Amino acid sequence: FNTPARRKFLKGIQTEMGHIADVVAAMALGRPGVQFKLVHNNKVLKNWVAVSNPAERVVQVLGPEMKTGLITVRHDDGYLQLDGWLSPPSITRKTSRSMHIYINGRAARDRVVQHALFQGYAGRLVKGQFPMAVLFVRVPFDKVDVNVHPAKNEVRFSDQKQVHDTVRSAVARALQQTDARKWGGRFPQEEMQFIRERPGKYQETGAWAVSPRLETKEAMAPPSKTALFPSNSAPGRALADVPGVPTADREVTKSVPVQPQLWEPARFADLKVIGQYQDIYIVCESSQDLILLDQHAAHERILYEKLKQSRRVKAESQGLLIPETIDLNYREATVLEKFLPGLGALGFEIEPFGGDTFAIKSVPAVLGEHEIKPLVLEMVEKWIEDGATDIAEKAIDDGIKLMACHGSIRANQRLTDAEITVMLEQLDACEDPSHCPHGRPTWIKLEKVYIEKLFKRIV
Repeated sequence: FNTPARRKFLKGIQTEMGHIADVVAAMALGRPGVQFKLVHNNKVLKNWVAVSNPAERVVQVLGPEMKTGLITVRHDDGYLQLDGWLSPPSITRKTSRSMHIYINGRAARDRVVQHALFQGYAGRLVKGQFPMAVLFVRVPFDKVDVNVHPAKNEVRFSDQKQVHDTVRSAVARALQQTDARKWGGRFPQEEMQFIRERPGKYQETGAWAVSPRLETKEAMAPPSKTALFPSNSAPGRALADVPGVPTADREVTKSVPVQPQLWEPARFADLKVIGQYQDIYIVCESSQDLILLDQHAAHERILYEKLKQSRRVKAESQGLLIPETIDLNYREATVLEKFLPGLGALGFEIEPFGGDTFAIKSVPAVLGEHEIKPLVLEMVEKWIEDGATDIAEKAIDDGIKLMACHGSIRANQRLTDAEITVMLEQLDACEDPSHCPHGRPTWIKLEKVYIEKLFKRIV
């Protein structure tokens, strides 16, 4: 009432109460050892009890759905220390309001860290989805300006690129660990007992846990060749670091070790193939559950990683018996000409043919049986739409995604058992076998207990 000018611009009671609840939630996430109670009109809206484990406060505030899917992220390189929790790609929101960031203990809406967090999920979320996350970032106090905004909710880092790249890679590394297949596997009884006896050294997340032993384990070797699924898939990779839940005040090791899982992750190649449904989905059986794979999304992931790998090694090309010509307008021709070196690294051989016409002489081997002109046109249109008039990593990556989409098998395409088997083997060699390049899931799991409930076998 003392500030009528500000009171005039207040929204409705429910809207303002929502803002208050958001502020209190941010405080509660930052101080898990303190109880927070929010009361409105003599009604308790929130009552977050004090907890010793910060992960419990994350579940309290973000919701019980995070309980089984919470992903831990940690990084410390001596300059930037990062601790936090992420939602799996299957749990998202329509806005960024559930992305909570703390800089040196203070809640902030920092665009650099927010963008890095979102980039860490690249290829795992479809357009319009936002992850849920709680990240604590610590940098030397003389490397961050906290007086950028009067409300202290914005900061400016002295080296914004280093902060961005570090956060993005740490988030991507943590998510990469959870991309391991999650059907079947439970802890062996002796391992469970060992973990219970040493709660400080092991962290269980869903059906997975990590050991503090500093080792690495290579993924499967790429499978052999077939006509439909070429063999030079992405190489094996080391598993990312997913450490235990940190306490409020603790010493963090200066190194970021790579840690293995307690047992070998489930493999697609070990699934029992039942068949195809509607010539769209591949139906498989694990030891307990039913696994459904989207054949287009899965093959798209395989081709995407194969094409990305071809940029690091000599790409396999297939020459065209009769070169195809493509006519463009001035702007399209200008953009395509700038991207010719990048396309050449992927296996294309495209040359100017006079005026705004180009001749396509060779294409990547994986696209040998597909229409090329529509693909090239779509890539050029995509680059123009995004304003990518110069060669950039994202622009080339967008082109690779389009190539993988055009080259992958389609719905309503019948596959032989041999082709399905090779696809499953090649998924095991992918870095992110659980999502297509556009973020759609490649597989889903129907648990046995869910099916039994549908048939009223259990209540």
